Amino acid sequence: LYTLSENGSIQVFDLGNDGNEMRKVASLSHAQIQDRASNECRTVDRAFFTDIVSINAIPSTRSQYLHLVATTRKGVRLYFTCLPPTPISALISTPYGVSPPSLPETADIRPTDLRLRHVRIPPGYNAGGIGNPYFTVYDTLFSHEVSVMVAECGVDAASTVTCFSSSNLSAQDYLMENLTKFSFTTTVLAVERTLSNAVSGIFLPVEGSVDVRPPYIISQHRDPPERIVILNEKGISIVEQRSPVDILREILHQFGADSPQANYFLQLHGAINTCVMALIILCADNAADLAIKDAALRIFSSLGSQRKMPMNGISAMGMRSPAGRLSSPDWPQA
Repeated sequence: LYTLSENGSIQVFDLGNDGNEMRKVASLSHAQIQDRASNECRTVDRAFFTDIVSINAIPSTRSQYLHLVATTRKGVRLYFTCLPPTPISALISTPYGVSPPSLPETADIRPTDLRLRHVRIPPGYNAGGIGNPYFTVYDTLFSHEVSVMVAECGVDAASTVTCFSSSNLSAQDYLMENLTKFSFTTTVLAVERTLSNAVSGIFLPVEGSVDVRPPYIISQHRDPPERIVILNEKGISIVEQRSPVDILREILHQFGADSPQANYFLQLHGAINTCVMALIILCADNAADLAIKDAALRIFSSLGSQRKMPMNGISAMGMRSPAGRLSSPDWPQA
């Protein structure tokens, strides 16, 4: 159980294995959070780490090692873990030439600490330390691979809804995510995700481990996309997530298999994932345009005949996605 007080402090309570206990295990004051975030991001103004407006628990199906994300009024996301640091004895006893155990097994570990592990700077912030002065977050939503920020934009009652998602990117070490922003002329009152019974949870976790769901790019052929409902003063808007295979289908429909857009998609997702998505398009039951299936067949045949696609010279910095902008992958880490 996580609590956020009016003065900005965060507390962690352990409810036990059966949920019938209540034991406080850790807490961080507002000043401690600000100091630790400032130490990790020395070029960022300390004012960006003040006024935490919301906290969201990260479910075990999303991560074994990160448990809480806090969002400040300036749009900074602070990721915390409740696990203790790796003991020094484990580092000393590690044989020479063997990587030390940096991440413990979490299946039966109870929360014992609250440590800042990752900081993500908001969109619009540049290296000169200047951010959008009118961007003021007042509500957030956290789903499996989607984060939503609702903010005032400084013009009368206008507001914006910014959606961050890593679902459209291949599983890799780069810390990247899509960014899509929606503007409204009135105040956004609430945001919520729709629940679907069609989401499949069929996967094979390691015995004795926490059941972490695979990335959406792996289950996109069977799981429906996320839908976000936005309630404002003039009505309701529904935002639907585009899956990577839908993006590839749209690229093939508008630009073709030999276009720069298709080449960028290949560079971003790699040959194997692109082949899989082309095969999904070919095997789809819906009445797709024959030209799209012909283009998907060309991609599948050309990539399937190559043993390995060269990825040299491809940089994650400065990429632009057909589905929206990418926020910078070079976030400061703990």
